[in-house]
Amino acid sequence: SNWFEAPATGVYHLGGNVTFKANAALPAALQLAIAVNGTLLDYTIVGVASPASLITSLHTSAVLKLTAGETVEMQARLTTNDGFLQAATNSFWGCLA
Repeated sequence: SNWFEAPATGVYHLGGNVTFKANAALPAALQLAIAVNGTLLDYTIVGVASPASLITSLHTSAVLKLTAGETVEMQARLTTNDGFLQAATNSFWGCLA
């Protein structure tokens, strides 16, 4: 899967980063956030206007109290034009705190 599922109830430190790669036209902005059970956590949203291909990277992290079975994922969004996230430089990590 592309998400983390808490194996046990506890406090977790989770985060990740992405590097933008342009398609044809550059998007107006790039955002990255953490979502728990599909709901974005507003305080984890980071973004940049006018991202530069293979240069712009975003990072976010959070300490979360999770119940066993809850899911966490990273969500990246581009506005106005599409693009890619460079696979070799992206990460999503976490640990039980």
